[in-house]
Amino acid sequence: ALDLSGNASAASAPLVVTTRPESQTLVSSGSAWKYLSNGSNQGTAWRATAFDDAGWPSGSAQLGYGDGDEATTIAATGVTHYFRQSFAAAGPGAFSALTARLMRDDGAVVYLNGTEVWRSNMPSGTATAPAAGVPVPVPPGGFGCAKAAPCTPAKRAATVRLVRAKT
Repeated sequence: ALDLSGNASAASAPLVVTTRPESQTLVSSGSAWKYLSNGSNQGTAWRATAFDDAGWPSGSAQLGYGDGDEATTIAATGVTHYFRQSFAAAGPGAFSALTARLMRDDGAVVYLNGTEVWRSNMPSGTATAPAAGVPVPVPPGGFGCAKAAPCTPAKRAATVRLVRAKT
């Protein structure tokens, strides 16, 4: 190769361009979620894709305790609240990863098809409903977060267990 002055230079290494696959939104902001906010302990059955949540109320996201920025206000009863969202993924085998966004106050555990894929501000180990009055630490500096997680074919049900701090 020659520059504008006629000086020759060695060939550079080849330029390799990698493109990202097209992304697809599976659950939109503001979408409707099933939720249970009655202070009960739902054990583990609620995480399963076949769980019957027909008796649970539903509401549009953002769901919360009435701070003024929610589309749906939920009861602040108890310390554990359950949220369920089903979605369809066309050609799920084409997905190699899933990126999730979570807005939570105190702590949350996220399940995909009954399998835990992410926990935020929660201790390790089996997530159980804490007893009333057991404090959950509030994180310094904010509550929103995001995570990329492996996604295996045909996964299509997200469930979230949210825990709030007792003061």
